[in-house]
Amino acid sequence: MEPPGPETEDKARRAQAGHQEILGETIAKFELFRCGWNPYSRFLDHEKIDLVARKNTGAEILYADVQVKQSRLYRVSQGWARELFDLTSWGFFNPKRFEHCNPNLVVAMVLVHRETDDGASVTDYTSDMFIFGAQEFRNLLTMAVPSGDSVKVYVARASDGSGRWFWCKRWRKGMGLDDSSTVDVTQNRQAFHILDDLALRHSYDDRRGEYPPAMTKPEVIAGFLRAKKPEAYCDDCLYEELKLSTRQQAQVHTAAFAVTSDFSRSRGTCARCHEEKYVTTAV
Repeated sequence: MEPPGPETEDKARRAQAGHQEILGETIAKFELFRCGWNPYSRFLDHEKIDLVARKNTGAEILYADVQVKQSRLYRVSQGWARELFDLTSWGFFNPKRFEHCNPNLVVAMVLVHRETDDGASVTDYTSDMFIFGAQEFRNLLTMAVPSGDSVKVYVARASDGSGRWFWCKRWRKGMGLDDSSTVDVTQNRQAFHILDDLALRHSYDDRRGEYPPAMTKPEVIAGFLRAKKPEAYCDDCLYEELKLSTRQQAQVHTAAFAVTSDFSRSRGTCARCHEEKYVTTAV
């Protein structure tokens, strides 16, 4: 019998390595640092927080809590699925895990290409890191594939060469890339601007020599809508009025507000642009 070669030994060593999630956290730290954030590790994974990220913009200090989720990426093997996707990852989640979390919590999904003996996956990390606000991630979990008391999350890349990524509401023959089967999450890949939108912000006041209370982006939007009650505003105008990083972030937060009893979201006339759109108002 021939002794194992270097490749076999390396695979065995990685398979026996404990705490594989540390690899995902290490990748997340590198990516955060590359985008101007300084990540700090928590002693314990408490309140769903793996990392605390800090960013100094010169005018203010930003802090964001980060939960890292690592998952493996595999080449799609099922015939029907290969017509839609070429790579996929999957994992089980508790659908209630993010029901009560910090408003500035960010979920970082690190998709790692990992070798297997049967050649079913590809190798290396290739920037496939997805950033979600915790509220957005919670909403997506409600659209994942039910599996007993858990949900099975599939994130897959389209096989048409477009580079689009999808959160799958179902995983079976007959599904398509339409809204009934998937949610397009391409915009969440490398979306580090979401940290800026959700971060706690501390601006130093030279006149008073102190930091004012920090406000998250959801708090800023909610405060604005309450101050303007009963006026209703569309996502475009909230984005412009409150100087948010992207319009998508306004939509994410107002959609989350809509499921509460404090806000209402429906078709109507925006108080700012006077156009007929989906608008949100405090009630």
